[in-house]
Amino acid sequence: MLSKIFFKDLVTKKKVFKYLLGMVLFTVFVKLFLADFIKPIFQEAFLPWITFITIFTSTAYTIYTYSLFEKVKTYIMLPIKKNRFLLAFTIGMIGISFLERGSFLIIGALICSSRPIYSITIIILVATWSILINIWVLLTVNNHKKINWIIIATNFIMIFLAFNLISSEVFQLLILASGIIICFIEILLQDSISIAITHIGKRGLAKFHFAGNYFLKVIAYEKIYIVNSVMLIVMICLLSFMKGDNVIIWSLIWTIGATNTPVLTMMSSDLYVRRQAQMFPESNVSLWKMYCIFLMEYFLFINGLICVFSIFIIGKNPWITIPIALVLSVIEVIGAYILEKKKPILYWQTKQELWKNPRKYILSIIVFLLISSIYSATSIFELFCV
Repeated sequence: MLSKIFFKDLVTKKKVFKYLLGMVLFTVFVKLFLADFIKPIFQEAFLPWITFITIFTSTAYTIYTYSLFEKVKTYIMLPIKKNRFLLAFTIGMIGISFLERGSFLIIGALICSSRPIYSITIIILVATWSILINIWVLLTVNNHKKINWIIIATNFIMIFLAFNLISSEVFQLLILASGIIICFIEILLQDSISIAITHIGKRGLAKFHFAGNYFLKVIAYEKIYIVNSVMLIVMICLLSFMKGDNVIIWSLIWTIGATNTPVLTMMSSDLYVRRQAQMFPESNVSLWKMYCIFLMEYFLFINGLICVFSIFIIGKNPWITIPIALVLSVIEVIGAYILEKKKPILYWQTKQELWKNPRKYILSIIVFLLISSIYSATSIFELFCV
């Protein structure tokens, strides 16, 4: 019953309908248009890590926006055994993660994988492990038990080595199952109050006093921004090693670089800061100027990284790739600035709702179409030159 309460907090009938409709449309679209292009994503060598990054990031969003003390304190006070409480919380997180992300990975594997049953098994097990690791990290951060970090690191290294050094699929699955059991047991041994994020501290302008770039300090303070950025970089790296010469994959690499939703909604995510930005006159310490500078630094770093991968891993022409990185950085900064300035997301209840607003796809679609067009144009040009 308690797991149903957690699940109802996270999922509404409208959201379920939206995701079911999304699954149908995704299935049709992949089946008709994208199956051949995205098959590299579902190669067995890369599938565990694609699944881990996707599910870990999604679960981190959910935990960061839901597990606040103000939201879960009522449940914590209920006269329920801690292991039952933590089990219910874990089931709720597994349910929402599979609805929002895992289901789409399973559909993709069913259509694109040469061994769909094995691939779906990997997705289910890795996704479950990723969710449990995320919950375990949450509990460890809140209860300050340093020994848990050693166990978490050991668990992660064990799974990593299993998929990189062991060729036997049976042993890989057994080690993965062992990792899941260890995570599950460790979670149930923690205190139920540790699901609540309480270490909020001082916020925003009151803490930083505009010394340096405010948005850089927000990233250092709000760890979810760092986690999300690191996961995006890992995803970019994986796709580069997979099949970067594929037009869809190459376009997707640049698109992922433009899809750091928390970064692109920093002004919408704190209405107090937004009001302050509107009140301050345009000057060298203007929050909007700080935000533009921050966005330029971020996109130059990400696109520079993609540029390096494209040249040294994929083998793209640097005389084409470097200008693309520079032009894209400018377009992305201007696009992100206009969206936040002119079309802010004002009506949201949780940050998860904010970060999943459809507005986030505008910049991504622009980048994807632009890169695809450039790729097609350069391919035609090279064909005529030959």
